[in-house]
Amino acid sequence: MEKPIEKPSIVCNEQDIVFDIKYFIQDFYFAKFIASENHLQVNFDNGQKFIISVREL
Repeated sequence: MEKPIEKPSIVCNEQDIVFDIKYFIQDFYFAKFIASENHLQVNFDNGQKFIISVREL
């Protein structure tokens, strides 16, 4: 008989995910990264700006 699958006891919030994304994306882009509670702003030298938003569903 198989054991029931247990749910993970670790809970992530939006800010945890944003900081993880910031850490990994820095290896792929030359830009300035500004992390806040639930979004990551990416500013490129050519003036382009992007916001990556994270929210729990």
